[in-house]
Amino acid sequence: MPDTTTHITTSGGLISATFIENARDFGSRQRGVEDAFACRGDKAMYLVPLFAVDPELAARETRVLHLLVPRDGLPVGSYGLLEFYCPDPACDCRRVMLNVAEEKQPDRFLASISYGFDRDGEMAGPFLDPMNPQSTYAEELLQLVEETALSDPRYVARLERHYVIVKQAASDPKHPAYRKLQKVLADDAKSFPVPQPVRGPQGKSLKRKRRRRKRIKGNVEQWKAVAHRELEKGVQDH
Repeated sequence: MPDTTTHITTSGGLISATFIENARDFGSRQRGVEDAFACRGDKAMYLVPLFAVDPELAARETRVLHLLVPRDGLPVGSYGLLEFYCPDPACDCRRVMLNVAEEKQPDRFLASISYGFDRDGEMAGPFLDPMNPQSTYAEELLQLVEETALSDPRYVARLERHYVIVKQAASDPKHPAYRKLQKVLADDAKSFPVPQPVRGPQGKSLKRKRRRRKRIKGNVEQWKAVAHRELEKGVQDH
């Protein structure tokens, strides 16, 4: 239904055939993974697009914002909110990453927006994810998505339902996407090995101790602290 104030229309399954095919092709070329990641404890995790788990569902229920006139420098176009989720069934992060792409270039993300379903949570968002690159349109897209899609309770409920579907697919050997998701998890374990603390110095030299301390960049607790600070910075900035 058109919004006569902002000249925006939305659709939840009226994606053009070109957009669908390009998005599907992108998902297959990238083995269903994009460089969007979150951390769980001492582990980094790539996120998977809904298209890689259930292509037909994603084609029907991906939200698209159709901007009919320019807005704050944002060009006219159809902007798809491509959903990415954590595939680890042991992780209850309850989040979605909305990667915004224009219909003509579905493999170029203009904004990566993090959103948590627990609205009282410290990192509920929405905010531009600091761990992912953002385009010059990212701020305008964040505002647009927040004012339209994320203000619709039905859409938010749909996202949460999709989150559950991805988690179930990753834990059900009978699901068609199970093997693909397990491969993602296995590849992540190789790509992101748990860093090991550096052994303490054997001598009493202060200089040696200081050099050793500087090398403890792989310490798990330090890694977690850095990631947490970056996320907090993203919330404060946006």
